[in-house]
Amino acid sequence: MGSHTYEVMLGFGDVPFLDKKIFVLTSRSFEHKYLHVTFLNQSVESFLSSIQGTIWLFGGAQVIHRFIELDAIDEYQLFIVPHILGEGIPLFLNSKGVTNLKLVSTLIFGDNIELMYIREK
Repeated sequence: MGSHTYEVMLGFGDVPFLDKKIFVLTSRSFEHKYLHVTFLNQSVESFLSSIQGTIWLFGGAQVIHRFIELDAIDEYQLFIVPHILGEGIPLFLNSKGVTNLKLVSTLIFGDNIELMYIREK
């Protein structure tokens, strides 16, 4: 995630996903309060070359935009949470590169909905 998404997440309380490694791509300095959160000042390309396995992007339009430009996203999980923020961080900076999405599943969690899309190539 990007640093702005990290800050918004902190505004809702403690950092979730305790069972996951979280990487925050940022050039800014942050207090290291959580053992599972790592702050990285590097490019998305450098990050991708240094990590193995599946990556789950969580918010951060600038970070997501770079992954889209690099054609590095295969699946989109979009969550609809009926909590009116009034303002916020956009999910996509532009739609270039986000094409040929196919809806493969939906899940309802109380008042929330998850939409799962895969990219058809």
